[in-house]
Amino acid sequence: MLTINHVTDRQVRNRLRKWRSLATEEQEEAGRVWYDEAREVSESIAAVTGIDAFTAAAVIAALSPKNKWDRNVHDAWELCKAWARGGEQDTVSVCTFHSNRDKAWRILDGEKDVLASSPKVSAFADTIAYGILSKSIVVDVWHTRACLAKPSEGVVDCQSSPTNAQYRRLEEITLEEAGRIDEFPCEYQATIWSVIRDKWGRQRRYGH
Repeated sequence: MLTINHVTDRQVRNRLRKWRSLATEEQEEAGRVWYDEAREVSESIAAVTGIDAFTAAAVIAALSPKNKWDRNVHDAWELCKAWARGGEQDTVSVCTFHSNRDKAWRILDGEKDVLASSPKVSAFADTIAYGILSKSIVVDVWHTRACLAKPSEGVVDCQSSPTNAQYRRLEEITLEEAGRIDEFPCEYQATIWSVIRDKWGRQRRYGH
């Protein structure tokens, strides 16, 4: 298994550069619009429930692990509506781990330590809420794979979740790489996300 501790900063940079160089026009466009569209969802939730847009974005982020985007949005809507009407979190079924539902509920309750202790959730919320103004990078399972695996290697087993220190390391490198080509951090990350997800998805589908 490829792990973060076994790659140098230079190797991470080279892998990110290679993945970014493979982006098609369609993948670049997907990278440009993804967070804008996600922000529209959070703002819609806020408008209907009375929850502020950043909190709605943080709920989306907390419910995202192992959750397809359409269902992620559905779960966020339902949980926010339940909280706004004074309901209970266990009345809402989600397509992620119950611990993530609990995390989202605690965010709704205003527990600030949840984001402070969850760099990926914090970065995802920040990037949804602020888009191109954000200086955070979402280091999810796909971005971690892009930092570890060469495109030429095909689908390989990679460390899925970084420690907090590892997260900050990959985030700093990615911010520098986005700046190197004068690209907004969120768009750089989302473009690479589209490239590696599409490439690995095709390889799994056809048995490569």
